[in-house]
This record gives sequence, structure tokens and C-alpha cells, in this order.
Amino acid sequence: MAAIYDGDASVQLLYDGKDRIWPSFFKVKQVACGYSFIAAVLESDLLYTAGVNDCGQLCRNVPNGSFSKTNFGRVTTIANVKQVSCGLYHIAVVTHGGDLYTAGSNSVGQLCRNAVTGSANATNFGRVDTMTGVSAVCCGMNNTHILKTNGEYWNGGENNYGQLCRITGNGSATATNLDQVPGVSDATQVSAAAWSTALIRGNNQLWTAGRNETGNLGRNGQNGDPYVPNFGQVTSLTASFLHVAMGNGPAPAGNIYVVTGDGRFFTGGDNTYGQLCRNAASGTYGVTNFDQVPGITNATRVFAGIENYAVFLIRQGQLWSAGSNWYGTLCRAVQFGSELDTNFGQVPGVTGMANTDNVVSNYYGNTAFVQGDQLWTAGDGTSGQLCRPVITDMPNEFWTNLDRV
Repeated sequence: MAAIYDGDASVQLLYDGKDRIWPSFFKVKQVACGYSFIAAVLESDLLYTAGVNDCGQLCRNVPNGSFSKTNFGRVTTIANVKQVSCGLYHIAVVTHGGDLYTAGSNSVGQLCRNAVTGSANATNFGRVDTMTGVSAVCCGMNNTHILKTNGEYWNGGENNYGQLCRITGNGSATATNLDQVPGVSDATQVSAAAWSTALIRGNNQLWTAGRNETGNLGRNGQNGDPYVPNFGQVTSLTASFLHVAMGNGPAPAGNIYVVTGDGRFFTGGDNTYGQLCRNAASGTYGVTNFDQVPGITNATRVFAGIENYAVFLIRQGQLWSAGSNWYGTLCRAVQFGSELDTNFGQVPGVTGMANTDNVVSNYYGNTAFVQGDQLWTAGDGTSGQLCRPVITDMPNEFWTNLDRV
């Protein structure tokens, strides 16, 4: 039995090559996946990370980082963590005191604490000095979206399709400084994919912005337009909005997923791999109107794949998935997975999923979710991002079955 402890005697890893044995205090409450890295928040409000650290995104190495795999371990420079979110090569962390910390690549200003020119090099984990009263954060691929307790919505980073919701026209591919989105003082939830953003606002309003070739903004009259000029309201659905998730595959494919207060589930955008949950397994590429998924009246949360055609839905504590299963990321196929489209179906044996944000995450070849207080992972583990060391010893990319960390 090998037991590895960090400097504060908090368990970094307990593993005997066969069984995973965790002490009672090692309980996970949230998880977020980036590109070949992962972050988890414990119930003790500590932050743990694993995977690739080439841009310093694990928040616990020197600035130049390391491209090699890094074992699951604690970020010792922060405590009192409320929430974490991951982008392509960056990470953002919110504390219970309302402070915001970021690390990783700042190539287009996505860390919200550098000059507009940004830096593609690794950037040490540090506080965004201009931000207080932060309630939640969501990382897009190369931008960061921030909600404050007073309902304000701020963001920074890449804006090449207007996904920052604060300029008109085609947007800008250059870095964009941290700033407030004008006119928004009632934001309650934000979700961002590679090139599009959705915001739930007060008075049961859903607003979107960004790239829209595949109808992923949910504004059916504008489908197929790569540049929807303005941040605008989704008017095709009148409902109490409970949860929204934006997803994307390779450009230009995108998706929008919405759960309403009465448990209905709506989807729109590309359906190449059946990720809209309302077509046959073969799916269809191109524009699909925003519409209801028949037969679902008990949905509570939805989570979308980033750089992966996949979606995950929580229904009465059960976890359901659909879309591409390359690397086994849908958590319900044979070990080698399938790149073919997969019909909407339940993840076997998974019950008791919490009806809260940040309990499921999927990014490219990895899926992670929290069931109760346990962390489960599936997919590509070659950079240690599955937090299961026996898998990381393999020299190539491997499809790894769903298992508990």
C-alpha cells in the first residue's frame, strides 16, 4: 500500500494498484475538466489538480510548467475554495469570500489580470485584483466569464465571434481586457463553449451570443449565420429557465442545451452524433432548430461536451448521455469506446447525482463526474488526468472504462 501526503498532511493519493482507499475527509463536491487536465474541489474546500501542466494550469508548479503527466495533488496556495472552472489551457477559481484566482495561458487575456496583449506562456496562479464579490465563474475555451453577487456579468479573453456579449459585429480575434457587460445586473447563470455563450437572467430570460452556423444560439430565425451581431434574447421559448449548457465539436459545430423549471429539456444546433437527444443514432450534420426533447419532464441539470459532441443530463438523480463516445467518454460503452453516434441513454449504475452545478464535466477525451462524494472518470488517461495512476503508465492514448478514482 502506498500513501503519499503533501506538506499539510492532506492525502494526495492512496493507491495500492488495485483498490482505491480514501480517508473519510477526502470527499469531492465539484469537478472541472480542461484539455488533458482536471481540477476537483473537496467538501473541505481544498483544490486538487492533475494532468498536463504546460501552461501552469495545475496551479502548483513553476511558471514554465511541464507537459508531462502530473499526479493528482493538492494546490497548497489556496483554501476556502467555492468553485473551479477550466478552459483549454487555463483555470479559474472562486473562493467563498468572493475572490477570483486564475492560472495558465493568457494568450488572449483570458486570465483577466494582464494587459490586453496577453501572454501565451505559463502564468503563475494569482488573484484577479480588480474582482470582488464574485459568485461564480465559467471558462470558455479561451475566455473567462464572471458573475458577481450583485448580478453583474464580467468577462475577458477571446471575442472573435462576439461571444463576450459586449460588442457588435464580427467581434475581435485579439485579446480583450476584463470588463463588465453593459446593461446586465440580473445574471444568475452563464455557460460558455468555444465560440458561443448563454446567460440566464432575471424575469426568466435566456440570452445568447457568438457563432451560430449550426443554430446553437437557440434563436431560430437567425440559424446559419456565423455572426449574430448582438447579444440577444432567445424568444422561441417562454419558460422558467433552470439550467443552460453550451457545447461544441470541431468548428463550426455548436450546441445549446436548456433545462426548464418544470423539468423539460430543450436542445438545438449540430446533431452529427445524435447529441441533441431527439434524433436517430445516425444524427444529422448542420442546423437543427431549438426544440423540446420529447418525453422528458424530470430533468434537473445539463452539461455539454467541449471539443466533443456529447451531452450529459441529470434526471431524478440518474445520469444520461448521448453523442460521440470516442475514448469512452459517454461512460456506458465497451472499453474502446465508439466514435459513432450513440443514442440517448442512461449511464448504468449511476444514481444519487446531485442537482447542483459543476458535478459533471466533459472536455475533448475526458469525462469526470461526482456521485455522492466520489469522483469518477473515463476516457484518455495518458496525461494523468483520470487521477488513476495505473492508467497513466500506458505510453499511448487508451480508451479507459468509467471507474471510481
